[in-house]
Amino acid sequence: MGQAENKVNVFTCTSQLRRSRTNMVQDKEQYVFLYNILLETLLCGVTSVAVEDIQVHIHRMGELDPVTKISGYMKEFQELEKLRGLYHIGSCKEGEKPENLAKNRYCSILPGDGCRPILISVSNKQGLPGYINAVFINSNLLNDAFVVTQLPLKQTLGDFWSLVWDYKCTSVVLMHDPPDMSEMTAQFWPEKGEARYGGFIVKKISKVLATGHKEITLCVRPCNEPVDSSLKVKLYQLTIWPKNQSVPLNPSAFIGLIGKLEQHQQQMEGSHVLVTCCDGASRSGLLCAGAIVCDQIRSDGCLDVSQAVRSLKKRRVQLIPNPEQYAFCYTLAQSYLDSFETYGNFTH
Repeated sequence: MGQAENKVNVFTCTSQLRRSRTNMVQDKEQYVFLYNILLETLLCGVTSVAVEDIQVHIHRMGELDPVTKISGYMKEFQELEKLRGLYHIGSCKEGEKPENLAKNRYCSILPGDGCRPILISVSNKQGLPGYINAVFINSNLLNDAFVVTQLPLKQTLGDFWSLVWDYKCTSVVLMHDPPDMSEMTAQFWPEKGEARYGGFIVKKISKVLATGHKEITLCVRPCNEPVDSSLKVKLYQLTIWPKNQSVPLNPSAFIGLIGKLEQHQQQMEGSHVLVTCCDGASRSGLLCAGAIVCDQIRSDGCLDVSQAVRSLKKRRVQLIPNPEQYAFCYTLAQSYLDSFETYGNFTH
């Protein structure tokens, strides 16, 4: 109706629905959601692409519009930017408290109070649950599948491992190359043996070099817990994203890491994937978006990069901060499809 008549009437439509079925659109939040989803659809249009059309669509997205001189990737990204006003993460009162300001790397990137994990094993001076600058992110099928956080500061090393322990983060993905780490954060796992970080002991078990990343196995436990209570954690550190590059250098290796994460998490019921980068925004979103688009293709038989990125930005608007990362999501989709051509036919 909106496109055909150039107008919409949500109130009338909702009233008609409720006359037929009184339980439809039950509260204010659902009513507001109707407006938001309507605006998204009218501004962004239909962005879903069937699996069989993805390759042709990606080719077209790379072409420049003869009038505007911008690519389809840039056009979609600009349309997403128009929606920034919709991404209301709510209040950030906890992150703005004086006692928590030093725990934020950048005060312009704070977690919304409604989507941040609270620390259970660490408490503040008032005895209340501890604070960390982190947010939950939904996957394609699961709510709060990911936890995105900034690299730990010297004063938040214990909080970082509290987050891992409290939310059973059996996979931790570090989005920076090893040579770039020293200028960003204090070392937060031991090179050998074990070390204490706040109220936690972290022990290094092994390190394996893989294509595009290091895989480090750690055991984590609170200092007052026995050794046999330790949580085994796989820390995956990217080695294909230098600081002078806007996106990773090897899409297929990035897809390989996503596949490894999915396999590992399937074996760990009730666990989360923790994704961390310098500010908890500039790089972490790409891993989450990549996992979502792969699952869209596999589970839904379609690709919708715009929808995937919108879902991220509703929790942290700074995720996927530039058109280069947005376009790379399409590159990842293509690489994911190519992997099926290599190892067998794709079916959904």
